[in-house]
Amino acid sequence: MAPRPGVKAASRCLTSLDQAISSKNEASINDMASTCEAILNQYDEMLKIKHKDLHTLNNQCESFAEKWRNDENHAFCSYDELITVIEWKFAKGKARPMLWKKIKSNPKALVKTATESAFEKAAKLNNESSEKDIKAALEEIVSDLNGIGPASASAILSLYKPEIFAFMDDEVLEAITGDRKYTMKAYLQMNGECSRLAKALGDEWNVRSVGKALWSAARISLCDDRDDLTLGQNKEKKSQSDQGGKEGKKHREDSVESERSQPRQRRRVK
Repeated sequence: MAPRPGVKAASRCLTSLDQAISSKNEASINDMASTCEAILNQYDEMLKIKHKDLHTLNNQCESFAEKWRNDENHAFCSYDELITVIEWKFAKGKARPMLWKKIKSNPKALVKTATESAFEKAAKLNNESSEKDIKAALEEIVSDLNGIGPASASAILSLYKPEIFAFMDDEVLEAITGDRKYTMKAYLQMNGECSRLAKALGDEWNVRSVGKALWSAARISLCDDRDDLTLGQNKEKKSQSDQGGKEGKKHREDSVESERSQPRQRRRVK
């Protein structure tokens, strides 16, 4: 199976994170947290410019997530919302048109009860919850709904409970596990690694935002008009790298130095 485009950038980001965390050097960890935050800061604009349809779907799914999380009385994902979430999932990764017939065959009532049960279990989870309990929430959806596997279930639950669930993006899965096997075992391995990194990066990070940063790193690396921050902040922009020239290089290095001198404004990563 050929690697997904951009997965090398996600792997570089993952390796840098591991090295910083292993060093137990607070400055190194903070520096990597800032780099990941800078990557995430480009997420929305990148979608808006490069992936307009995905940007629209992303905003729709975020509105679903807000509604679900604010519903304190039996939150659930409706049939129509499920279809939109799966469209979002396919737009982020690889479309699987053969699954649509199965997914659309699910009765609306069953979608409601399955996701309601999953949300009830997910709502009780915290950062100390066991892998078994995380799996149980996912299986409420996987075992009941036709055409829905761990990846699709993670798309739903990562929106509802981002503190616990990462989205099973192809690039993130491959960077962490070295393969793209859409199994529950592979998901739990990937999710556990995102959880470990989130805890190390600090309270501003959650499991979903770590995965989102890795996916964004992969996609940004494919954009000619954006800096691949996984290569280091002193690297040239890809759009300018083919032009060469000492003056252009010096100008870019001066720009980076100027950006570094500006005070950072920290925000909570979603």
